[in-house]
Amino acid sequence: MINKQNPLSRGVVKYGQVAGSRVIVNMPVGASEVFTDTGAKFVIQDGSGYIDAAEATSSELFGWAECGAFTSQSTDGYDSVPVNIALDAIYRIPADAAVTADMVGKTCDISKSSNVIKADVDASTYDVIQIVDVDITNQEVLVRLNPNKAAATGVA
Repeated sequence: MINKQNPLSRGVVKYGQVAGSRVIVNMPVGASEVFTDTGAKFVIQDGSGYIDAAEATSSELFGWAECGAFTSQSTDGYDSVPVNIALDAIYRIPADAAVTADMVGKTCDISKSSNVIKADVDASTYDVIQIVDVDITNQEVLVRLNPNKAAATGVA
């Protein structure tokens, strides 16, 4: 279970990276993208090279936007944010349903409602994240990008 003694578990940063490395790339953001502090900040890269907040139907993830809550301008690329693309990074995020200890090691989808991204612990269609620990009391999970579903668009 999630270590309650870890300073990152005591509300210093509610959701975000808690372990692993950081490989940061500064990326332009698509138009009118919404990032909240109440859920995950997983992003995808669109065909034009801009990052967008991930959707429940995202089949690949690009990384985690390291930004505060904000809505990007209505012009593609006007804003940019640092994105962590490290595959060993571990993130604390909310779950959309009750979590159990037997979920550790399993992959699942993400859900998105009112711009809040959560681990969809009951869905396994896209399997974009892997659960590495659970907090049953707070209905939260520690996750990493599923290396098999972490991608960027091609160069050609």
